[in-house]
Amino acid sequence: MTMSVLSKIQTTAPALPSRIFLYAPEKWGKSSFAAYAPKPIFVMTEGETGLLSLVESGQVPETAHFPEDCRTWSQLQECVTALRREPHEFRSLVIDTANGAERLLSQHVLDTEYNGKMTGKTGYMSFGEGDRACVPHWVQFLQSLDDLRVKKKMMIILLSHVRTKTVSNPNGPDYDQVRPEGIERLWSLTHKWADIIGNGELDIRVQDEKVTHTGGRVLVTAGNAAVVAGNRYGLPDRIPCGKSAEAGWQNFASAVRAAKSRGQRQPIPEPAKRVDAEPQPQPAPTLPPPPPTPVLTPETAPPPPPTTVADLPTNTVGKLSTRAIELMHKLKLSWTEARQQYSPLIGMPEGEVYKLTDLTPSQLEHLIEMLEESQK
Repeated sequence: MTMSVLSKIQTTAPALPSRIFLYAPEKWGKSSFAAYAPKPIFVMTEGETGLLSLVESGQVPETAHFPEDCRTWSQLQECVTALRREPHEFRSLVIDTANGAERLLSQHVLDTEYNGKMTGKTGYMSFGEGDRACVPHWVQFLQSLDDLRVKKKMMIILLSHVRTKTVSNPNGPDYDQVRPEGIERLWSLTHKWADIIGNGELDIRVQDEKVTHTGGRVLVTAGNAAVVAGNRYGLPDRIPCGKSAEAGWQNFASAVRAAKSRGQRQPIPEPAKRVDAEPQPQPAPTLPPPPPTPVLTPETAPPPPPTTVADLPTNTVGKLSTRAIELMHKLKLSWTEARQQYSPLIGMPEGEVYKLTDLTPSQLEHLIEMLEESQK
């Protein structure tokens, strides 16, 4: 008997690794950030060999990578195909960079479909025909990455450089927008494909008209008119990445885990019951009289629930606070540094001065979880 199509309808989603697109200025630390992803393997495109310098200088641990940077579109496809078909233990694929991959594709289309002719009525540049011809190839490439994600359960990370584009505003003055570097027709596809689009920024502070760099970095995951970003998980708008690549990845991974766990805990609402006819009035049931309401006095009233750590019993305060202080000491973090790094992730206003005992019990427990995760 053939199974009904409607019987296959699902209400849940499979647990799959994320599709991440990270773009940032040169030397922000894109490659070093991705090097701390779970069991990564890098595919370097032509000229994008910064990972090798990072490994050589000890800035990142030894990281798996294909031996040579891909000089052709076919080489790039061969790397992805090998990961799809051959057994391995890698859990993250990093393509360094996406705009480098687009250049390889553009050259491939120029050579194979336009006989190397760039200009003229039948050339690659004629009315944007060349970029349009790249679209089906890029669609297949993204599909191959999705296949790798599903069959091998691999996280996909695309790195990219950044550019500034002047946007024509019909309702007011034109403005500049920070966005990934690359071919616009292909970016429209990648934009829809990615689960997370993050823009890496330097942590800049302006005071008394003076601009200073704190040494830290920030990952922007919510877009606006000035920057292209976004995500499907409800991540914080800005994730502090600290001063090291490892701390940056740990903060980012903790935020993603917390967001995904919120979604998994959401109960599935019951479907509304269908009403086929007007309900008939029913006689009201006879209920017993309610019990008398007890009168609460200061002596019998239950204590209010704790709102901050300081309201907890002394022994509980000591255990939680001592654990947090021990972890900060092992990570060589002062309370000021820990507050700046983890405030947005535990729901405290960034930049506001407060003490450890000002945290709620759940915030302190969340802080301890992230400190323990950073220690691993």
